[in-house]
Amino acid sequence: MKAARAALDEALRRNDLVAGAGAFGYYITQGRAEAVAFLIAALEAHGHRRMANGLLNCGLPALHDAAAAWAKAHGFSIETGVGPGEYKWGKG
Repeated sequence: MKAARAALDEALRRNDLVAGAGAFGYYITQGRAEAVAFLIAALEAHGHRRMANGLLNCGLPALHDAAAAWAKAHGFSIETGVGPGEYKWGKG
């Protein structure tokens, strides 16, 4: 598990947006300030519906707003507060 975390932390440092889109849940639960811009950039470059939903409902306003804008631009409906949310900011 330690090696996986180290690899994801390195991906953040390298600004690897593909890794950010794939492991968005890890970055949300870590709650690191430097991950906010990284997650937004990953969403814009390689975003997908599940990622947008996770960001939308993670509890951080900046990620909520970015996900709402992404969803609107991609023709998805927006439902916030539906269920507990799979990932919460800084709760990892």
